[in-house]
Amino acid sequence: MTRTGFIAVLGRPNVGKSTLVNAMVGEKITIVSSKPQTTRNRITGILSRGEDQFVFIDTPGMHAPRTKLGKYMVGAVEHTIGQTDGAIVVVEPEPRVGDIERDILRRLSASGTPIILVINKTDRSCTSSARLLQSLAIFRAAS
Repeated sequence: MTRTGFIAVLGRPNVGKSTLVNAMVGEKITIVSSKPQTTRNRITGILSRGEDQFVFIDTPGMHAPRTKLGKYMVGAVEHTIGQTDGAIVVVEPEPRVGDIERDILRRLSASGTPIILVINKTDRSCTSSARLLQSLAIFRAAS
């Protein structure tokens, strides 16, 4: 018997969603760039472990759209939220929860989707252990 789980990877533009998906799948399946909004469609990567398959859905970055393309990209994210078995929300180590993250967490919670929080880019921001713990506590309180 094969079990399959669909997992959305969500967050702001340029937080490392595509890099994370590539690392979890073990190969480059999605473009990675320092330019925000490189991912414009949902991209699917599959990780097989024995009889289990994990289908990761890399989404465009959630943002306040100003163009038709931006609206299309946000629509792809909104369509994905609540349609998967789980979600990975990728954030940077910040001492606050932004409106975008709060909206993503609220929608996931309302749909009953299990959430894994990934704090990325800790190596680049000179993040201390105390700041990481503060970020975890703030996000825990927000979800």
